[in-house]
Amino acid sequence: MNNFIKKLTVYATAALLVIAALLGTAGCSTENNESNSKSNGSVNLKSGSYIEKKGYKNLSEEEQGKKGNYENAQSRIADMQLVAENSAFMLYLDPELAEFAAVDKQSGEAWFSNPYDFSKDTKAGSDAKAELQSLLTLTYYDVKAAEGTMNSYSDCTLKDQYQIEKLDGGFAIHMQIGRIEEKILAPDAIEVSKFEKLILPKVSEREAKRLNTYYTKVSLSDDSLSDGVKDKYLADVPGLKNNDFYILRDATDREKKLLEAIIEKTDYTLEDMEADTELSGSKEEKTSSALFNISLYVELTDSGLKVTVPSDKISYDDKQYYLGSFQLLKYFGAGKSENGGYLFVPDGSGALISYNSDASKTLLHTTSTVYGMDYSLSFDYGMNSLSQQIHFPVYGNKENNKAFLAVIEDGSAMANIISESGNIISSYETVYPQFTYEASYTVNYTDSTKIKGLYTYHDTNSYKGDYIVNYNFLAGERSDYVGMAEAYRSYLCKNGVLKKSGDGKAGFYLEALGAIEKTSTKFGIPYTESVALTTFSQAESIISEISDAADLSIRLKYKGWANNGLYYSVFNKAKVVKSLGGKNGLEKLEKAAVQNGSSLYPDADFFMVCKDGFSDGYRSSAQSARSIRKENLYLMNPQGFTNFAEFQYLNYSVSPYYYNKYIKEFFAKYNKLGLSGISVGSMGNMLYSEFRKSKAVNRETAMNTITENLGSRFSDYKLMLDGGNAYTLKYASDLTNVPMYNSAYTQEDESIPFMQLVLHGYIGYSGTALNLTGEYEDMFLKCIEYGSAPLFTVAAENTELLNKTSMSYYYSVKWDALKEKVKEYAARWKEAYDGLNDKEMKFHKKTGDNFYRTEYEDGTVFYVNYGANDAVTESGAVVPPRSYLKVKNG
Repeated sequence: MNNFIKKLTVYATAALLVIAALLGTAGCSTENNESNSKSNGSVNLKSGSYIEKKGYKNLSEEEQGKKGNYENAQSRIADMQLVAENSAFMLYLDPELAEFAAVDKQSGEAWFSNPYDFSKDTKAGSDAKAELQSLLTLTYYDVKAAEGTMNSYSDCTLKDQYQIEKLDGGFAIHMQIGRIEEKILAPDAIEVSKFEKLILPKVSEREAKRLNTYYTKVSLSDDSLSDGVKDKYLADVPGLKNNDFYILRDATDREKKLLEAIIEKTDYTLEDMEADTELSGSKEEKTSSALFNISLYVELTDSGLKVTVPSDKISYDDKQYYLGSFQLLKYFGAGKSENGGYLFVPDGSGALISYNSDASKTLLHTTSTVYGMDYSLSFDYGMNSLSQQIHFPVYGNKENNKAFLAVIEDGSAMANIISESGNIISSYETVYPQFTYEASYTVNYTDSTKIKGLYTYHDTNSYKGDYIVNYNFLAGERSDYVGMAEAYRSYLCKNGVLKKSGDGKAGFYLEALGAIEKTSTKFGIPYTESVALTTFSQAESIISEISDAADLSIRLKYKGWANNGLYYSVFNKAKVVKSLGGKNGLEKLEKAAVQNGSSLYPDADFFMVCKDGFSDGYRSSAQSARSIRKENLYLMNPQGFTNFAEFQYLNYSVSPYYYNKYIKEFFAKYNKLGLSGISVGSMGNMLYSEFRKSKAVNRETAMNTITENLGSRFSDYKLMLDGGNAYTLKYASDLTNVPMYNSAYTQEDESIPFMQLVLHGYIGYSGTALNLTGEYEDMFLKCIEYGSAPLFTVAAENTELLNKTSMSYYYSVKWDALKEKVKEYAARWKEAYDGLNDKEMKFHKKTGDNFYRTEYEDGTVFYVNYGANDAVTESGAVVPPRSYLKVKNG
């Protein structure tokens, strides 16, 4: 048999065995193979059997040319197999390219895993076209931290290194991405007679010269060799004691492949190589290329598709490589720039990125981390970012009369969301997730005494759960960002996260500042004393004054009420500050709030500590989180950040490893205070890892620890949170500081109230404090448009002390100066929104320049005009500049 064919046969057999082992079977049985029949373009298989395929490289030239060159969706679907269907959708598969599509039975709209006409794209080069045909793109590192990338098309599909398993309602693609480990027919030592009789006579003079350049004839009887040289050869080839060999000098894998191309044409076989390896005693040579086993499960649901990458199906040689991250279905549902449409990203309140139809955009990507930055991974003083945060793990794409909303169901804390504009490297517009598998961070050290140049930190504490994305398909009138928000709201309601509010009374939010410490002297000796900014009695009076002006449901967040006030020690206790009125004053405030229909939320922070005490159960050196750079993590309040020099106090972090301990200890004290609510603001907007090896906690595990506590120890209290990361919504009664804008990145074209469309009618919420923005009227109009109740931050006295601290951003909080304005906006808010607190926001649209329409389920409509000129509604009503109009029933 020809050596080349024999070698291919051995390699193919080895590959099949490896794949079979991965799939948990010794191979596909004859019975299964015989059942791989097609009927009317469909696959009739039992779950667990394997779908027959030729493999792309075995297709004819005509068949290969057809792929990626289809005229329309219908012609592409006609060339695929129906593998599953339910009452709403049909799922099609092309086994030769491992591509799939879902079709909406009612509308006929189709969503493809990969563009069906990529071959016609004149903008896309060969690398871009390989990405367009891929389901997964991997980023990995070797032991020297050198980065590499692979995609499933070039490194799996083209090599036919995958099998497709039939599932009930879908299929699973089991892939080996990379190069399967194989023997190279260029051994370290070849017995002399074989080299001279089986190889040299069969090659050209030029090829023989190349072989003799790499292979040296060695015999221990050769007197020209010194004893030292002989000993070195013997150490590598012990068989020299009894036989003479041609020995290969040091060669790279690439050089060995070139030698193999010569030797495989001769009479020297793999069997000969194995015999020489045994005879010489040299080690068997194998390639050490990266190879990643990974599976992709695709299943129909009532609303679209569920796509899963199980972490227990990810494997590779972790002694040589590690998987850093992977991008999932990068071009799923991608739209053509020329067709018009937009990408939806959940940046801040929500943002739209219009299709780059006119090629005016030059920036390819936007990338944002779900649930905000991982401060342990990014940089130590992480909280100073001025960008808005992603609170919901969703994204979407609209093209013509169809759209999809993707929900990252599992693995969301390990995800980034990436948008890619078209007319740059290809003609396609897309948005997709990138999941971190093992975290890494590269630093360029320029002045370090220990490390010079680039150094990569790597963490092996990978997430052990599944990565799941649910795709919700929208067609016709529902195929816009309002339909996307409706789909996410339905998803949350179906999963028991959102429950309809039973009270339509308009809410109004206050944040009261409690106590602050200042340094005083007595008899010339300095000491620290607690000074009240707002006593409990004063807070009671403030609530009463607002209630007299407008009958609203006031939600009072009280900061700095315990554990030394605004510069607090660790919250493993609930020690009420005496200067505010002590326990009795707090109890009286609680009763007063309940009596007038308001709610009190004392604020506790389990993530940050301002004071590292001596005997309070917290030491920053032991209980703070450790960054991936093996340094203690410090956090800073994001409000009013300008530069590090302003900060008088560092905020120490609390390791996620200690959340359970501190929360348990805190509630042992808090439960005795007789309160009905609690605020844990930072739990709603902050999520970070612990990279200390002995106490490692990845982000997803930290998230699960938070939700477990929210569902147990917090369950007896009404709960207020900041921002509203999706995993906290199930437990929240109120949210403050819900984003009112997007980050206004260069690529983003419009800010939308996606979060508000989802939340209104279910959870009360506010935006940022009006008095801290300086733009009262503009912010109030934004509240009207977004249904966000106004928030004011207040302090009754001693506000000048704030100017001398790191909290100087509280520059306009004095109640006496604010009270008339607060009461005015409270009355105006009641007039506008009373009775709507329990109503869903059903519609939102920009109807003109600086002119917006918001509609609720009872038919109430708000028109908001931010412009300098009159605006006119659809019915002809005039809305004056910088004002709004409320209309009942449209």
